[in-house]
Amino acid sequence: MSDPVQTNALLEVIEGFNERNLERALNAVAEDCEVLEVPTGERFVGRDGVRDEFERWATALPDGQQIVHNMIVADDYVIVEGTLGGTHDGPFVMEDRTIEPTGKPFEFPFCTIAKVKDGQEVKTTHYYDLDTIMRQLGVDEA
Repeated sequence: MSDPVQTNALLEVIEGFNERNLERALNAVAEDCEVLEVPTGERFVGRDGVRDEFERWATALPDGQQIVHNMIVADDYVIVEGTLGGTHDGPFVMEDRTIEPTGKPFEFPFCTIAKVKDGQEVKTTHYYDLDTIMRQLGVDEA
């Protein structure tokens, strides 16, 4: 049986993104939350870091939506399997480069593992294949 408090924290972040409601998403994140984007190795720390990560994806994919396919709750962890898709109509800013808008749609599967404490995300790891995104955008991975 899943814990609704744990589940709700992650769903608030996902639904906040889908609605472009940053405040809703940040309310479900602890002040010292840490997010790791495995494909790029980037770490986003604290609510300001989470804001930066949120804005990166919302800017690159103004119409982007996350769809949850599966969710598992175990102790303090919530695991989500889903897809993120949209149209690349804004700059996709990464630590080492910026990919200017291509106007191309792309969609990719992801897995997120979030540790939730007291109803807020405290640590999150995102797994996805950056090559899948780059191929769809027609960009060489470097």
